Amino acid sequence: MKFVTLRDLKNFTPKILDNLRKENELILTVHGSPVAFMLPLTADNFEHTLYCVRKAQDFLKGKKQRHKADESTAALIGAVKTSKGRTRKPRQTVK
Repeated sequence: MKFVTLRDLKNFTPKILDNLRKENELILTVHGSPVAFMLPLTADNFEHTLYCVRKAQDFLKGKKQRHKADESTAALIGAVKTSKGRTRKPRQTVK
């Protein structure tokens, strides 16, 4: 995987695009931090590539939401346990 600065992309666009075709992926950086992931596209693979990228984005979004749900559930359980200073005792059955 090759990293390319925004300045290089602006100044050497044709060369960078050739490298993209050869490398199959590039990471665009600004001040050393990654800001974009670049993939080569053609008329033949455009729709399939776009579909795959969107599926990956949906997966990551769902993963973040699941993580938030896990955190909020744990916080809720912790709040219930500490609300009375103890957990509920199990019900005793009468014989």
